[in-house]
Amino acid sequence: MTHRSQSRSARVGAGVGALTGVLVAIVRLNPVVTSLGVFFLLIGLSLTIAPKPIAAPANWTDTLGSSIGIVPGAIITIGGAAILWLMLKQTAFVSNLLATGESDVSAYGSGVNVSAVRVLAYTFGGLIAGIAGITLSAILHSSQTSLATTYALLGLAAPILGGASLGGGRGGMLGTFFGALAIYELQQLLTAAHLPPSLIQFSYGAVLILAVLLGATLFSPRLGKGH
Repeated sequence: MTHRSQSRSARVGAGVGALTGVLVAIVRLNPVVTSLGVFFLLIGLSLTIAPKPIAAPANWTDTLGSSIGIVPGAIITIGGAAILWLMLKQTAFVSNLLATGESDVSAYGSGVNVSAVRVLAYTFGGLIAGIAGITLSAILHSSQTSLATTYALLGLAAPILGGASLGGGRGGMLGTFFGALAIYELQQLLTAAHLPPSLIQFSYGAVLILAVLLGATLFSPRLGKGH
C-alpha cells in the first residue's frame, strides 16, 4: 500500500462521512438508519471489489503495524489522533458540537450553524475511520470485510463505555480511549481463557448493552437533574 493509496483511503473516508452528514443534516434522514444504510452499502462495495481476502504487498505500513524503532506503531497512530483532537478542542467546533448534541434547538438559538456542525462532525468521523482502516490493514496485511460488523460494534461500545451519551452533549477522546482499552483487555482475557470466538462476540454485545445501561443511569446528568 503506497503513500498515495493511504491518502486516498483517508479522503474516501472523509468523503463518505461528508455524504452521510449531508443526508442527515441537510436531507433530514434519520441518523441511525442513514449510518446503517451507508455501512451496509460499504460492506457490499467491499465484497464486490474483494470477495475473498487479498494479501497486501510489503509497504511502509509494515512498520506501523509493529514498531518504528523502539516506538510501537500504535503509539504513533493514537498520538496522532490525540493531537488532532487537542487541536480541535482549541476551536469553537467541539463546544458547538457538544451544544448541538445536547439540544440542537438551543444551539441554533445561540447562533450555531447546526447543519454545518453536523456535516463537519460526520466528515471528521469518516476521516478518522479511514485512518483507522489504514492502521488495521497494517496489522492484518490483508483485506478482511468479515471484520466490518465486529469493528462497527466495538466502535459503538468504546465511546459509550467511556462515558459518551447516545443522546448527545457529552463525550471525548480520553473516555473513548479508556473504553477501547477496557474492551481490548476483555478480549485478551477471554482469548487467554481459550474461549470460542462465538462467546467473545457475545461478550462484545453484552458490553455494549452494559455501556448503554450505564450511560442511561449512572452517567446521565439529565437523570440526576430529574431527581
